[in-house]
Amino acid sequence: MFNIPGTPGLGPLGFIKLGNFFYGGTYGGGSDGSGVFFKYNFITQESTYLHYFESDSGSQVNASPFLASNGKLYGSTIGNGTYGGGSIFEFDLSNESLSNIYQLNNTSGKFANPEFMQHSNGKLYITTYLNGANNNGTILQLDLTSNVIQKIYDFDPSLTGPNNSTLVEAPNGNLYGLTSTGGANNSGTIFEFDITTNTLFKDLILGSAGALR
Repeated sequence: MFNIPGTPGLGPLGFIKLGNFFYGGTYGGGSDGSGVFFKYNFITQESTYLHYFESDSGSQVNASPFLASNGKLYGSTIGNGTYGGGSIFEFDLSNESLSNIYQLNNTSGKFANPEFMQHSNGKLYITTYLNGANNNGTILQLDLTSNVIQKIYDFDPSLTGPNNSTLVEAPNGNLYGLTSTGGANNSGTIFEFDITTNTLFKDLILGSAGALR
């Protein structure tokens, strides 16, 4: 067990191991109760806080950070922020600085799901589980070159519920995911998403006899 020096964070929700360090965020604690981002050297057992989250820019880290191909860490908060839906942040390991790069809002979707994924095209894909055009969550695409986040799909409650699983890339380049609700039986679906056309297909309605396509 270790303590974060200074004003401590509370409720760490995961970390990533890089070299001799663990990097992660907390759900609470810090200067105003919004959490901290920290590193822990498991050789020397020394810990350091690297960033205090603030309620006006996003609070409550909700998962382990994701290491992207550009060598930076990415993650999300699910509390507060400019529009009350949390934020997407980037942590630069080279200078140990954290930047909130996007404020989640009613249009983009609020409350990012914990797991990010990187497609073979180099872009990150993130889902949210509330708001968007249909108040059913969205799929977001993050271009690591420009740091531009674009909404590419609004989940349609007539087809699926909001996504609540990790997206995975299949050999055909499409993304697959799960919803816990929605579909004809409101028991969830397995969906396929074509990133070249931004089209979603239901491959299986859970609770039914088989596939739709």
